[in-house]
Amino acid sequence: MTLLERLRIETHELHKELESKYPFNRLLSKELSARDYACVLRCLNAWYEEIEPEILKVCELDVNVVTKYEASTPFLHMDLKALGETPQKQLSALQALPLNSELVLGYLYVVLGSANGATQIKRHMQKNNMKLPVNFYTKSVNDILIWKSFVEDLKVRDKTFTEQQKKDVIQGASSAFESLININSLLS
Repeated sequence: MTLLERLRIETHELHKELESKYPFNRLLSKELSARDYACVLRCLNAWYEEIEPEILKVCELDVNVVTKYEASTPFLHMDLKALGETPQKQLSALQALPLNSELVLGYLYVVLGSANGATQIKRHMQKNNMKLPVNFYTKSVNDILIWKSFVEDLKVRDKTFTEQQKKDVIQGASSAFESLININSLLS
């Protein structure tokens, strides 16, 4: 089984759990309110504030990881401000793991993989003529090209990674989902 297949299988339940919880379960609803949407953005902001510095550090050290990743927090801040919210640094929910490139590849699997969902969410908001700011989702949709490059990079690494390195990537992805679920439970 490939690393990508293992990642999909091993994070599937966490992904479904997150999608089933308020406010994330409201994102594709026609009744999505500004209040619900602001709650989503606050959760994502807290999560990105925590996870992006780790991603950016590794991207600087390992140019093969992702060279074109652009931070999402400025886009989240723009959307929160447009909703009258003040972006704040939040709490720490990321599992304390000794950081390595493989764990961060797992974080990137979640961050960049969300570009597919961002496309659906943005399309839904436009189709339903929702007057909500979408700077973050527009940026995330643009990450699809980076996602495709990332997948190709993971396929190459899969051939040379040890079993421990593969487990670290999977642990990083699981930890990323778990931290977002924890932040969500604290902020919503």
